[in-house]
Amino acid sequence: MYKVLSLVKGLPKEVVEDFQQLYIDEKGAMTREELLKVIDDYDGIIADDSIQYDYGIFGQAKKLKVLTRFGVGVDNVNIEDAKKFNVKITNVPGENAESVAEHAIGMMIAASKNFVTLDKKMKAGGWPRTEALGFELASKTLGQIGFGNIGKIVAQKCKFAFNMNILVYDPFVPHYEVNNLVYGKKCSFDYVIANSDFISVNLPATKETRNMFSMKEFKKMKKNVVIVNTGRGEVIVEEDLAEALKNREIFAAGLDVLRKEPPDKDNPLLKEERVILTPHSASFTPEAQSRVLRAALEDQMRVFEGKEPFFAVNK
Repeated sequence: MYKVLSLVKGLPKEVVEDFQQLYIDEKGAMTREELLKVIDDYDGIIADDSIQYDYGIFGQAKKLKVLTRFGVGVDNVNIEDAKKFNVKITNVPGENAESVAEHAIGMMIAASKNFVTLDKKMKAGGWPRTEALGFELASKTLGQIGFGNIGKIVAQKCKFAFNMNILVYDPFVPHYEVNNLVYGKKCSFDYVIANSDFISVNLPATKETRNMFSMKEFKKMKKNVVIVNTGRGEVIVEEDLAEALKNREIFAAGLDVLRKEPPDKDNPLLKEERVILTPHSASFTPEAQSRVLRAALEDQMRVFEGKEPFFAVNK
């Protein structure tokens, strides 16, 4: 039996029970120091994004054969360090895409309809029927920044549910794919942000994408634009976003990700009414968690059996 440490709590029991060859030790969130004390006892790790996995950790993990990120991003894993100790790194792309896409669209609707403001006024005893009026998604233009698994689903749902026009920025996707999937148009970044009523951001944090959205970009957008980020927090300069909202450069925002999680108490976005914030929870639905865990454990078993995992990050 192989011993797997899970830093993710609340794993679906019905999935765990299907992997009798594994002993899954579900400890939940740990500090780096706590992990270092026990890591040499495990063959595999199901990792969240709270710890940086580097030379110090892999060097301590004498038995470790595979580390699986419970999701897509591997920003917190040093792939080269893992290679030095023959640790396979895997992730689970696509399995949580439906949940994240729904979350992004939910934020678009909530922000454009002023749900949070109206709810607050109602609970304070008001009847703000003609205050804080919202606007429709139907036939508006979506600017989809990033056209991977999640971005494609967001664009498809917006196109076929709301008849939205789709503009896409993604340098790694060909024109025909955008046109075939959503009858959309691949455009430059500046064109997309200047001509969209809604902007959905689904990007990893890389050298090219960090700080992609600053005051310079917000000033190019329509005054009534709603921007939603369910990718990585580092993509947006938060101080600039807060200022842009305060100065009415843009209409509203929805963020499931922040540069620092949890945020500092003095983060200006916490005081801004026209920002909807959720705690990096877009993928935390029972359906997505079951799919992600099954794919994660299947790949771990493949490594233990001497096979190549389906979703290897370091090959």
